[in-house]
Amino acid sequence: MKECPSCHAQVVDEAKFCNKCGFNIKASQEQSAFCIECGAKLPSDSIFCIECGKQQPQNENGINSFDFSSLQAEAEKQFAQKEKLEREERERVERERIQREAEEKERKLKEAENRTRQYSQIENGVFIKYLGNDEEVIIPRGITEIGKGAFLKVTNMKKVVIPNTVTEFEKNVFQECHGLEKVEIPKGTTVIPDFMFTHCDGLKEVIIPTSVTTIKSRAFSCCRSLEKVVIHKDLLNMYTDAFCDCRNLTVYVEKGWKENFKNKYPYSSLLGWYYRINKVVWDY
Repeated sequence: MKECPSCHAQVVDEAKFCNKCGFNIKASQEQSAFCIECGAKLPSDSIFCIECGKQQPQNENGINSFDFSSLQAEAEKQFAQKEKLEREERERVERERIQREAEEKERKLKEAENRTRQYSQIENGVFIKYLGNDEEVIIPRGITEIGKGAFLKVTNMKKVVIPNTVTEFEKNVFQECHGLEKVEIPKGTTVIPDFMFTHCDGLKEVIIPTSVTTIKSRAFSCCRSLEKVVIHKDLLNMYTDAFCDCRNLTVYVEKGWKENFKNKYPYSSLLGWYYRINKVVWDY
């Protein structure tokens, strides 16, 4: 014999329904409930949890009335909150890492700028002369002009960093800097003067900004390791010997340059400026 979960009448073990109240005993036994304490799966008529012993809430029919969906929803809510906190912590750690790297980069940059000042002559924002022998030179921010021959024959220098505050260069600035390998001319520069990089034998690449409108006489002459230069379409005032004897140089000419050149100089030849260089790629 067994007890009906609804009316507590005694019924035979094989009964699917209670003969007193009609309660569906079989269906109630097949249904599952969950412990309100530990979440363990239980028969629907359990009064106590078989895992933790916690007494379970019952409805008027003696069936476990705990709604597991609320437990699942709470668990999902807690998981989402935990995930949010972990994401915020990762983002905080990443921000702090980026901040530390930026501060360290700034610290090193200031040290390098101070070292350059220590071995340089600077007056009223004009970099007059470099007297050091470092392989990498960081020109201090705030310099607006680099004077004539400021780095003339500084053969040990391999890299120079020029801040965007520099917009003017005098002649011969880097002439015969045989160890110099790469230069990025700062944005805002409009003129590359005479002999600026003449005989920079190690110079392989120079980046010319679109602000440059004029390249003067022998600015890059005899840079025999120079491999690549890009000429933008608005750079029109270019002396014919600007790249003279750059034997390994490939010049990439931006599309539209020839048309602009002919519009400004209708009777001039396009051939003179690339005398004794390796190759010209038109309409780049």
